Amino acid sequence: MKEKRILPESLRLKIIEACVLRVQSGAVGLDKKYQAVQDEIEEQMKSEDFFTEHGLSEAQECDVKDEMTFLEEKEEVDYDSDENEVNMGEISPHMRKVYE
Repeated sequence: MKEKRILPESLRLKIIEACVLRVQSGAVGLDKKYQAVQDEIEEQMKSEDFFTEHGLSEAQECDVKDEMTFLEEKEEVDYDSDENEVNMGEISPHMRKVYE
């Protein structure tokens, strides 16, 4: 059995101090694959802080007019369009019976 070696306390404290100094100096950073996630989280936090401090902005007249244009559009709905677009050669025989 291999003997377990324990470092003296003074050496362990020096190692911990060196690690803390590296982190504080910025020498240790995130991996590149995690940096994008970190940036996104920071951006969301800044956005939340901004809205907490300033609140939401009031609706502008141009915004209301833009939304009203969508309300005025009347699109005819063809409820049979899904059935008309089904390619009967690409579905199973069981499902083909449903559409016949």
